[in-house]
Order: sequence, then structure tokens, then C-alpha cells
Amino acid sequence: MKRVLFICRSNNGRSIMAEAITSAIAPGQFRGYSAGLEPGSDIPGFILEFIKSRGLPTARLKSKSYEHFTGLRATKFDYVITTCDKKVFEACPVWPGQPTCAHWNIAVPEFRPGDDAFNRQLLEKLYDRLHATISMFVALPDEVRSRMEVDDDISRLYQEQIALAC
Repeated sequence: MKRVLFICRSNNGRSIMAEAITSAIAPGQFRGYSAGLEPGSDIPGFILEFIKSRGLPTARLKSKSYEHFTGLRATKFDYVITTCDKKVFEACPVWPGQPTCAHWNIAVPEFRPGDDAFNRQLLEKLYDRLHATISMFVALPDEVRSRMEVDDDISRLYQEQIALAC
């Protein structure tokens, strides 16, 4: 099974959703994980409820630091993907086992407190983009999913997906 770690700054939205989608989209083949450089204490309830509404399990989802995945007994990853600004990608540590690393530039949703309809639209758009990108990622043959091709082609496909969605 291939392990994919998604990292963003706070680990309470994009990377959490990517973790859930990856584990659900290709069970037995891929397992998603997530972490943050500066994780929040909790995942906002409306995000967890949205993930549940898509039929994805939420029991093991929690906000955690990337340090949770470091050390001698840490989980070894095949892929590490940052899901926010390039500074996060540059700040990530060197991972044991030299996993393939990539950066997917996914904008932070600008939620409006108290505007449930607007916030739901943002979550729908985020989910659709992540689902499409992760679907492309897991569909690649192993021999194609090399370091250069994941860094360049998948990131390019993601950017094209954003352009089509806007």
C-alpha cells in the first residue's frame, strides 16, 4: 500500500480533506495522512460535517503536527504533498526513505463566519478540486509516478484543473 502525507500550514481543512479522499478513493492501494507545520487544536465542525456528508469516514481525522510523523518509528511515506503556499513546501523536513515530494498550490478557502451557504460552496469547490486531482494521481501507473513526473506533471494537471474550474 502506498502512503501519501498531505501537509499544509494548519492541518484543519485542505490536508484533512485530502487525507480522507485519498483513503476512500483507492482503499487497499493508497492511504492518506495529513499534518501541519502549525496545526490548530481542532478541525472545525462544519468541515468534519461536510466530509461526513460526502460519505467519507472521519473517525481518525485530527489536526496534528508533521513532527507526529518524524523519528525512528515514524510511518514511512511514498509521497509527501504540500497543499498550500510554496513556503510550506520549502519548510518541510527531509523525510526518511526519500519519498517523492510535490507541491499542489491550493488556495486557503476564505470562509465567512455565519454564512453557511457561502462556506458550503467553498467546501464543494475545494472537494471537487481535490477529488479530481487525487483521482488523477492514484490512476497513474507506478512506473509513471516517478519523482520528476509527480513534481511536474501532477502539479501541472492540478493547475489545469483549477483553470478549468474557475
